[in-house]
Amino acid sequence: MGWSNQEKLICIQDDGMVVLHDMYGRFEHSFLVSQKAQESKVVDAEIFTSPQNCTGVALLTLNDKVFLVNNILKPKCRQLSELPKDLKPNCWGIIAEEPQTEVLMACGKDLYRLKQDEHHTSVLLEPDISRPFNAIIMMSISFNARHIALFTDSGCIWLGSTNFRNKYYEIDTDIQYIPKQLMWCGNDAVAAYCERDNTVYLFGKHDNKITFFYDDSVHLAQEIDGIRIISNTTHELLQKVPQVVQKIFRINSTEPGSFLVEASKQFQKRSHRANEYILLVKKDLQVAVEQCIEAVGYEFDTDIQKKLIRAAQFGKCFISDTNTDKYVAMCRLLRVLNEVRNPRIGIPITMTQLTYQTNTVLLDRLIARKEYYLALQIAKYLKLPDKEGRNHILVHWAKYKVSQSQLEEETVAREIADKLGYTPGISYKEVAYVAAEHGRKK
Repeated sequence: MGWSNQEKLICIQDDGMVVLHDMYGRFEHSFLVSQKAQESKVVDAEIFTSPQNCTGVALLTLNDKVFLVNNILKPKCRQLSELPKDLKPNCWGIIAEEPQTEVLMACGKDLYRLKQDEHHTSVLLEPDISRPFNAIIMMSISFNARHIALFTDSGCIWLGSTNFRNKYYEIDTDIQYIPKQLMWCGNDAVAAYCERDNTVYLFGKHDNKITFFYDDSVHLAQEIDGIRIISNTTHELLQKVPQVVQKIFRINSTEPGSFLVEASKQFQKRSHRANEYILLVKKDLQVAVEQCIEAVGYEFDTDIQKKLIRAAQFGKCFISDTNTDKYVAMCRLLRVLNEVRNPRIGIPITMTQLTYQTNTVLLDRLIARKEYYLALQIAKYLKLPDKEGRNHILVHWAKYKVSQSQLEEETVAREIADKLGYTPGISYKEVAYVAAEHGRKK
């Protein structure tokens, strides 16, 4: 089981059937990946994100064949090239990149690259692992499909590029147990979770290590800019501190943005030292303002957001003919992010994730939660085109209304007419189809 980019629950059965449910557990639709997969039992499956930001699935059958669907919304099955005979995989991973999604399989010490052609020969790869080992037992591929981590039976982690031309480093982890999960945290570190001692180990690409201890079991979920660590009571986001945030807030920083934040802080205190800090950064004032604007997007703490926004606003006062577009756009984005992060809504999304997933996906997540009014306000606030904003939301609202069997038909029809009216671009065909499905013929 897993989740799609549209927050659909994906359930993959051992007969090759993929079943999709909405976030409330209601059945939406299902499809068979392949008749060949159905004839042979599915023993493992992976859910991945394609380069086109679509959710795909890969199935491994009992006879070691791999079947791939790059987009579950438009399922088209491809069988990948096969392993050499008599080989059994220990672990496998998906490399979802242009031009074709491929699969890596570890069989003992050997790695094979499977391509999207069942008649193609699988390619044998030889990673440069210097420490002795008998088998590769776990692997993880980064979100951007450029980096790979291999975990051997001797407790060694090898980090390198997915084309195996570059080796970053390898380290003896000293982990006593086989990790339950191995996962890239952004593009610069790998997290290994050991369930026996409830510990998350973080290994960087430059031979650095951090350990996190937990009282209870946790689950790791990969994101484009980090990992989510979820327990029964908490939800944490672990990510590398962005470079611009480091520049501003690190101890004894001499970056322009750091001086500007301090100048703003002294100005709030009505201290003459504000002028001293402004003089220090005067030549790089534009850079300082841009650093504060960029850094604020990465912050969750509203107090720090206010501090950075005030600093940027303060710095703009000393720049003639400054372009305020970035400042205004960031203020709008912050307001949206803070609103959806509210526990009442429950979408703890980062700026990097929103940029990758687009505003349309965020609106669809709000629609799935029946937060139509908030979605409309955000679409209006971000000045989105009606086709992907207002009209898109209203059609989903109307479809939801006609599906409510406890409401009178005339009441529903009048409410939809009042709200939608003769708005151009509205597809009443979709609404009518859902109404017919729920027995509303009038």
